[in-house]
Amino acid sequence: MNAPSASPIRFLHVSDLRFEEPLSIDEEMPGVLRTELLQAKQIVLRKIASLAAERRVDFVLLTGRILSPSKVSPAVFRAFCSELRGLGEEGIPVYWTLAGGRKRWPEWIELPPCCYLVDGPTVVRNGQGVALLALVPFRHWMRKVRARREANADPGHLRARKLPVVVLADRVEKAKLQKAMEACPAWYWALCGGNRRQLAHAGQIAHAPGPTQPEKESCYGAHGCTEVHISNQGPPKIHWVPVDVARFVRIHLRYDHFPSREKLQEDAARQRDRIRRAWPDHTVLATWVIHLVVDSTGTGNVVKDGEGPLAEDFRRQCNLRYGSERPPFWSMTVRICPHIQGEGVFPRSFLSTFFGEVGDRDLLTEAISETKQRVEDVWAKEPLIRQAFTHFLRTMRKKKLVRLAGWEGLQQLAKRGATS
Repeated sequence: MNAPSASPIRFLHVSDLRFEEPLSIDEEMPGVLRTELLQAKQIVLRKIASLAAERRVDFVLLTGRILSPSKVSPAVFRAFCSELRGLGEEGIPVYWTLAGGRKRWPEWIELPPCCYLVDGPTVVRNGQGVALLALVPFRHWMRKVRARREANADPGHLRARKLPVVVLADRVEKAKLQKAMEACPAWYWALCGGNRRQLAHAGQIAHAPGPTQPEKESCYGAHGCTEVHISNQGPPKIHWVPVDVARFVRIHLRYDHFPSREKLQEDAARQRDRIRRAWPDHTVLATWVIHLVVDSTGTGNVVKDGEGPLAEDFRRQCNLRYGSERPPFWSMTVRICPHIQGEGVFPRSFLSTFFGEVGDRDLLTEAISETKQRVEDVWAKEPLIRQAFTHFLRTMRKKKLVRLAGWEGLQQLAKRGATS
């Protein structure tokens, strides 16, 4: 691992923008909000360019799924290049490691002069042409392991120049990455894919900034890019910076009985204020999860009949109140999650068709009899509890949580081939 030059090196590591994939929009959204979400990726790239100019970084490194050439339209590509040209005007080059290499990039699509596709060991230069460091794809850096395959891509000439090395490790699994960090140390290991994560091993740092602006409801919280600072004062330092436009959030409300609409709106206002204090400058796309505890005496059917109207009315009222704010607070979906109260409280969404999928009644009876301390015999007679009990076992097996149940009867039932 070669020592960096006397002057420190700064660059932005950006990952998984997926520029061609717009955020989901709702037909009921105001026009201003729909336009903002459709242009969110372009705004994010503009914020990255402004951040790079403000921090006076030497270059910008793009890894992961930034833009898919096979899916991009001419209009989207022009918008992408327009934002990259802004970096070029500031004298900041862009180095982009494209999945599949240069051969995946169509010849008819011309990138701005400041953007370079990295397909092999590459020397990074600043706006004045001074060599700063070397970008080396993982397959080239591990030349000792793949000597035959990469015989003509020995990065030894990069070491001869005494340049610090940044390895483009992409989605390398953890165990393989750790071995590589031990065998061939580098100053920084640029990862991509999945969520934001960091691995400190053998005195080195491997880091993935995570998606810059996700488009899925399952990606909650803040997203951004990473500023990397390499100097001769010690290991590199990283600073993660949020640059997203819209943030997804999941909000949970819990009730021991069927709540009134006034109570729901009161609690919604409290949650909205809490989120606004944390994120005052971001568009918020909310998913509400309302948990209801239901007893096993038949009232569950009443709750089930009221779920749809309650969810739709709650969502509509929230959007009428907060959807036109600047920045908007928009409720995307509302989910009702009943919990069945027996000896314990079990989510109905966890538990669903136990009796329907277990054809062997004797096997089921045996399982229940072996768990008398936790499951009373009356459970087998209650239709609502049956449905709950069923989904519980299915989810335990799917998520490999049987060991957490501690119920020998359920474990035996799963081992004997219950289809759930």
